[in-house]
Amino acid sequence: MLKLSHVSVRFGQRQAVDDVSFTIENGEILALLGPSGSGKSTLLRVIAGLTPSEGQVVLAGRDITTVPTHRRGVGLMFQDHALFPHLDVGGNVAFGLSGAGKQERVDELLELVGLAGAAKRKINTLSGGEQQRVALARALAPEPKLLMLDEPLGQLDRQLRDRLVIELRELFKRLGTTVLAVTHDHDEAFALADRAAIMSRGKLLQSGTADQLKAAPVDEFVADFLGATASVRRWPQ
Repeated sequence: MLKLSHVSVRFGQRQAVDDVSFTIENGEILALLGPSGSGKSTLLRVIAGLTPSEGQVVLAGRDITTVPTHRRGVGLMFQDHALFPHLDVGGNVAFGLSGAGKQERVDELLELVGLAGAAKRKINTLSGGEQQRVALARALAPEPKLLMLDEPLGQLDRQLRDRLVIELRELFKRLGTTVLAVTHDHDEAFALADRAAIMSRGKLLQSGTADQLKAAPVDEFVADFLGATASVRRWPQ
């Protein structure tokens, strides 16, 4: 379980994240949803230990607020995949792994993401969707307690995104992976996640299932962002 309590981040005079608190249960997929600049990616960096903050971050019952990034037990997958072009597919997936059984783990993960037998392929020979799968395999390799995805499908065309988002959800549910995914696309968020938490200007405005959010948007911003037609009324957060 991930629990954030009163997390805030300020860059100079700008409040990037403003007193955000939420919980993700084990095996749950939560989407952080909002427009560009709302603080979503900054929040991921806080959880990963890449950006200092006020407040508390607890993962699997352990306070990791001041724990170094490499000891937090989180995996992070970026929008641009951040693959190493000088390494082949297997080398990218194995990066950071050590000890006996590394090759077996690589083979297992490549089969899991639909790239069985691709370990020796060069990164520049892969399609965008294949690169996304390699990045996902690499993020899953160390068996993180929490997997965080930052606009994972943002660079893919709509048809491929619509297909992959379903595959990702099925994979995460099969593995029981706890996931926090950032996106600005509410269709993608609701297809992937169990719940969505909507952010704007650093604040978490409302969280809930797709039906809850669309039926009872907490304010005009949420209603407009989701294209909701229901009248605005307050929903328990």
